[in-house]
Parts: sequence; C-alpha cells; structure tokens
Amino acid sequence: MGFNRVPQAAAAALQAQGEATQASAAAAAAAATAAAAAGEGAAGADAAGAGAHASAPHAPQGPTFADLLARSLAAVQETRAWFDTAHGYAMVRQSRAPTSLPQVLAINAAVTDPADVAWWADGGEVDATGAERSPRLPWALRVEAVAGSRYEVAAAQGGSAEELAARGNLLEGGPGSGVVRGVYELRALIAHVRDADEADAATATG
Repeated sequence: MGFNRVPQAAAAALQAQGEATQASAAAAAAAATAAAAAGEGAAGADAAGAGAHASAPHAPQGPTFADLLARSLAAVQETRAWFDTAHGYAMVRQSRAPTSLPQVLAINAAVTDPADVAWWADGGEVDATGAERSPRLPWALRVEAVAGSRYEVAAAQGGSAEELAARGNLLEGGPGSGVVRGVYELRALIAHVRDADEADAATATG
C-alpha cells in the first residue's frame, strides 16, 4: 500500500480550513440550541440530527488500520539487563518513535491473495442495524510522532485529507516541540507481484 504525503503548505491550508469549519459548526450549534430553548425549530433540529446519525457509516469492530499503524511505528521492547551498580538483573524498557516522516508511506500488509484484498476493502455494505460500514482501508491517514523527551505515536484515518485536518492535532506540542506531523492520501494498492517466469510456472503446474 502506498500513501503519498500531502505537502506541508497544503496541509496547513487544510488545517486552517478545518478550524474554520469547526468554528462555523460550533456557531451553528449554539444558534440551534438557543432556538430550541425558545421553542423554535426544535423538531427540525431533531429530524436533522436523526438523519445525520443514520447516514454516518459504522467503523469495523476491533482496531482500525490507523491503530495498527501507530502500534507498528511505536516500537516497545522489554529485556533483562545487568546493572553493575545494583549487582543484578533488572527489566529495561526500550521505546522508539520516528523523528521524521517520509514523503511516501509504503506499508506491507501481507496481501497475497484476492481474499486478503476483499477483507481490506470490506465496507459499504449495510449491517444488521441498517447503517453503512466504513471500509477497513482508509483513503487518508494522519500520522504524528515525537521522540526524545517522550516517545509517542498517534494516527487517525478518514475519507479525505480535509476531514482529517478538521479534527486538529493528535499530539500536544507546537513548533520546536519535536512533534512531526504528516497527512497522507492513499495512491496505490499492490496485492501481489510476480514476474512472468513465476506466473508461467504456476500456470504450467496448475
């Protein structure tokens, strides 16, 4: 799977656009609350809220693709080590996190047959509650990491870079804090690669 990084200037513009959208939504919500308190437009607000809830896709159960990616990038290892000062062994915890993010995020998800592809693309169907399910493989990713004073990795997924920008930062820390951030969009999915000789051999033996 290949995710292309959105340029920093474009990501900043999306962030500003997302913050403006959030401000507009907050203002609209405040106005709707005031109208409901006055007894005006309460039924319309309830109907709109119910419609929005019904159309929102349900995420698959279990960890998301972004959760698995964050756990993979935040490597933690515990081993026993000898300490001369203590004259004995003690458990040592080693944590690692990226200090920079690449322009292209290439991820190996061990996709080797059509069943694997179908599993990742699962979604868009209606579940038992009548709600649409989100696909497991996201169209966009937001990755943030910090290493040094602390080791943390956070990732979020969404349907577009604009959607992720509207959510704001995942980790605390501004410029100079050591936090690296990147927004990626899905560009390619390669399920299996075989050269012509291997393909011909498999056809002959099959």
